[in-house]
Amino acid sequence: MLMLAALVSGVLFGNGVARTTVSVLDGLTWLKDEPSGQVIQVNPATGKPQVRLGVGKAHEPLEIQQGEGRLVVHNLATGQLSSFDLATLLASGQRVVGSGEDTEVLLHDKLLVQVDRSEGTISSLDPISTEVIGKVFRTKGAIVDAAIDDSGRVWALEANQHVTQLSWSGSEAVFALEGRNAVEGAGRGSVLVPHQRGVTVFGPERGVIYQVGTGRDVAANATRMQGTVFGASSSPSNLVPASSRDTGTVVLVSKATVREVDVRAIGCRNPGAPAVLRDRVYVPCPEQHKVIVLDSEGQRGGPDIQTRGDQIELVIDDGKLLINDQGEQQGTTVNPNGGTRPFTRLDPQLPRLDGQPRPQENPENKAREQHDRDRREQQNRPHHNGFELPRPNHGNGNSNGNGGGDGRGPQGRPTESSSSSPSASASSTPSDGGNNQPSTPTVDQQPPTSVSAAAGNGQVTVSWAHSGDAPNEFTVQRVGDGSVIGRAGPGATSASVPDSPGTSARYVVTAVYANQSLTSAESNVVNMAGRPGAVSGLT
Repeated sequence: MLMLAALVSGVLFGNGVARTTVSVLDGLTWLKDEPSGQVIQVNPATGKPQVRLGVGKAHEPLEIQQGEGRLVVHNLATGQLSSFDLATLLASGQRVVGSGEDTEVLLHDKLLVQVDRSEGTISSLDPISTEVIGKVFRTKGAIVDAAIDDSGRVWALEANQHVTQLSWSGSEAVFALEGRNAVEGAGRGSVLVPHQRGVTVFGPERGVIYQVGTGRDVAANATRMQGTVFGASSSPSNLVPASSRDTGTVVLVSKATVREVDVRAIGCRNPGAPAVLRDRVYVPCPEQHKVIVLDSEGQRGGPDIQTRGDQIELVIDDGKLLINDQGEQQGTTVNPNGGTRPFTRLDPQLPRLDGQPRPQENPENKAREQHDRDRREQQNRPHHNGFELPRPNHGNGNSNGNGGGDGRGPQGRPTESSSSSPSASASSTPSDGGNNQPSTPTVDQQPPTSVSAAAGNGQVTVSWAHSGDAPNEFTVQRVGDGSVIGRAGPGATSASVPDSPGTSARYVVTAVYANQSLTSAESNVVNMAGRPGAVSGLT
């Protein structure tokens, strides 16, 4: 069934180009694979995967974005935010920003934004370190949804039925308020779809549609838009789709008309988040294992595209649509003319990188680590063919195992200083002056690094990285206050501590070892909101 509804006010206009969900310059695209907890880089031109990167545990929900030579991954299960340098595929910055859907992370060119919906805050993050930079913007209420349009403007839909428009000033490190628009009827289930300029608001609570910031603000109604609504990640302003899962309806804001398409009638019971490629709308139907195609009038725009799995993600990149069939070996590439061809998603032979910071992996450290492993293995095997082997000798400073360091030659044969008889071994004089005791294992005690802090929900989450030996525990302190306000176990990378309303603070993390304590550098500044004062002046 196709229902048409005239616009309540205004006329849609514009030739905006769909904002690419993944913006790359080398023709390569990153896709998430939640069943395996990894992200995969594929080459749509060759149809082959290039790299797979482990970023979480199996079945943890992930959100990924790419641009300006960086890949940003938000693990919604753990709250971990990681920024990867695509030149090295190493994480340049990691921090905990919040788990679940309460925190949203947006990337546009070099602008990385963190949105805390419940707190109503919008923060600019350094895309390399992921630390908060500049002043945090606070809306007048909780945030329902947020988006960045192609011009780089940030849009926030507030629970008080207003859309706030912001622009980031890099020189002043603040968000500048450019305007607020009332969107009567929008509620907590509403979603934003960004365009080249401006956004479209879909509000299922009262079936309202608003388009603002495009140059021709409009308002419309869609009576079948109810319950859970999925908007496109981006679209042209003159062809904007959204799916109403509960009613099996796809709503199209196309030119001067709103069209409500009953996709259940064409075998798509619970439609997912749609995508726009050229003048066609692609809608995933997970339960039916397919993607349907509609034209701008809401009619069939092409044959259904079959999938294998039920975790279907649509990604627009470099003028193509990639159907990311998560958990399956193959996906599908759709060309602008509607033609399709498969591509390989998963290749078990492709090496998997761990996706963690590895600054210690240089040739010298690798050689040292290998020597330490060899030495520990030898200490665990004190006898060979009935003869006791001499303990490793570090008195001469030789640590390469090529004579003198452990009493064995390059091929593991005894050197001239070793004895071939038990009695000689017992009476031999070691070169370290007679101290023939088991060697002390290499100690690598390091302070925490990359400490960051983020406020939210009445507490501050302090995150850090740590390499080297695990300490007994980590402690968190507020700079200027010597007392410990948080503790975490030896394998932890974050801790939540109470905030102090109305203050600004920095934090340090200390690795507590048995013989010493090593403290990190200070974190970024965290500004905590003050408690509201008493109401006065009432009449």
